[in-house]
This record gives sequence, structure tokens and C-alpha cells, in this order.
Amino acid sequence: MSEVLLSVIIPAYHSEATIKETIESIYREFESEINYEIIVVENGPEDQTTQVLEKLMCKGIPVKLFHSKQGVSNARNVGIARASGTWLMFADADDTLHPGCGKRVIEVMQTSEADLCLFGHQSGRNSRPVCDQAEICKEGSIERARIRMLQAPTRYMQVWAKLFRRHQILASGVLFEPELHLAEDSDFTFQYTAFCRSAAFYPDIIYDYHINPVSVMHTFDKKKVEGYIRAMEVMTDRISEEKDAIQQACRQYILVHFHIAMVNGIFAGNDTDSFFNKVSEIRQTAKRPVFAKAIRQVSLRSGGWIAGGMNFLLKGHMYGALGLVYTFRVWQKKRSYRWSVNGRQVKN
Repeated sequence: MSEVLLSVIIPAYHSEATIKETIESIYREFESEINYEIIVVENGPEDQTTQVLEKLMCKGIPVKLFHSKQGVSNARNVGIARASGTWLMFADADDTLHPGCGKRVIEVMQTSEADLCLFGHQSGRNSRPVCDQAEICKEGSIERARIRMLQAPTRYMQVWAKLFRRHQILASGVLFEPELHLAEDSDFTFQYTAFCRSAAFYPDIIYDYHINPVSVMHTFDKKKVEGYIRAMEVMTDRISEEKDAIQQACRQYILVHFHIAMVNGIFAGNDTDSFFNKVSEIRQTAKRPVFAKAIRQVSLRSGGWIAGGMNFLLKGHMYGALGLVYTFRVWQKKRSYRWSVNGRQVKN
């Protein structure tokens, strides 16, 4: 049998309701086309996920099941250790590969010399390509690629919709940080890019991100804010020896996660906490050292006009205006989730 070209690593935590669709989407794209494997790593209390996987294995789908300590980082690290593919792809157990993407992904795996290949993803109605046309960033321009990725982490820094070279991960010793429970994928991607000799950006959409109703409908959750703060502290330590341009881009990265923390941790949900109290949380969180330093030092020209506008409001202490922006963003997410659910019902 030929060597394994691709290993798809899927952490599974209470995934019995969604993982079948995820795995079948992978099988649909790569069946009989290449030698590949799907590595599922359970990392939580047992449910019916194992039984679902056994049924898929009986259909000839190349699924391998492993277990890890609780936590998505632990699960992905076990997946890396158990993988044998030339390329690694990460997927979440409630997402799917984009229909028809397989041919393009296979072509890239068989021809690309890059250490990292980035593709676009679909989220609800929104397609999010990473570029307009294929771009190759070699050694002389890899720093510019890292800056670009840091300035727009929600477009470039997730581990899904990417291809990583397994031997490069093993040679670098890069792993997911088990301490982190939020932004751990961006942390991994950033570490990995430091060892990349080249990176390739492709305009193709290969991944469908399905919005989690828990993230849209949860109540006020300061633990999420603390989780993002810790992730940003770790990132601040990582860039201490980097060039000034990377450090400046990281300030934008940190403030993007400030906004994400406010939307997902403070403003999301149906709780009855007042708008005034939520604005007060913006003010208090902006005073935390890792955010306060980034607010002081970030350039308003960093990350585009939307990011610049948000940073202007932060620098000017216009927290009420920011609260209105976050409220609107929560409404957008709920609307996108309803569309996504309806779209899935049509497909079924």
C-alpha cells in the first residue's frame, strides 16, 4: 500500500450527534482518490461516539480511534503523535469539508512545496477566502505572511482549512498548549509559522464552519474572558524575541481577541444583565495589563479600516459605542446560526 498522504485529526468531546456528518464529508471528498486516515481522539466522558465510529468503520471508512486527557489541545497532540500522513489537516467534530473541495486539496498536497497551505472557509452565508488568487510566500517573504496572519486571526490563524507538513511539526517540536482553552489553535499556528520556510495561500473554500448554538446563546461568561486573557499573556511571552514588525502585528492580534472576548463572553446570550453593566465590563477588561499595553501601543493603521475604527473607540475610551457594536455583532451571529440551521435542514 502507498504511504499515507493525509491524516485528518478530529478531537471529539460529546460529539455523537455531529461527528458522523463530519467524517462522511471527509470520506466523500477522498474516497478511493488517495491513501488517507481519519484520526478521532476522544477527550471527555464517554457517550455514543464510539458506537457511531464503529458503524462508519464497518463501511470501510479509514477511522482510527484514540483517547486522551480532557481538553482539545491534549486530543490534538495525541492525534499528531499517532498520525502517519505526509500532510496533517485538523477538523472539529461539528464541522464538515466543503462539497467538491477534495480534488483541489489533493492537487495541492501532491504538488506544493510549502510547509503550510492556507485555504478559505464558509461560515453560514459568508465565504471567507484567504486571498483572491494563489500566493506563495517563500523565505524572503514569510515574515510578511506571519504579519498578515496576526493582523487578521479570525481569517488566517485557526488550524482548520489548512495543511501542515507532519515532518515539520515533529522536527520543530511544536505542540498545542494544554494550558490554553481558548485561542489554542492560533497559538499553535503562530508557533508553527516560525519554522516554515514557505507558506501558500489559496482562494479555494475547503471547510464549512458550523456555528455552535452554545457559543451564540450562552449567558454572560467571565470565564471566557479570563481564558482569552491567559492566551494573550502566553502570546505576549512568545513574541518577546521577535522583530518589531511581528510585535506590532501581535498588538492587533491581541485586540482582535479583546473584541472576541467581549462578544462571546460578555455580550452574547439571553441573560438579563443590563447594557450598562456590560459596558462596565468592557472598561474593566480594557484595564487588564495585557490589553491595556496593546491598546496604548497599537497603530490605528494596523489591520484595516474596521480594525482601526474599533481600536480608535478603544483608545478613546468610547465604551458605550463599542457596546453597541458588540450587540450588533451578537445579532449577526444569531442570524447566521439560524440561516446555517435552515440550510442544513434543506440539505437533509
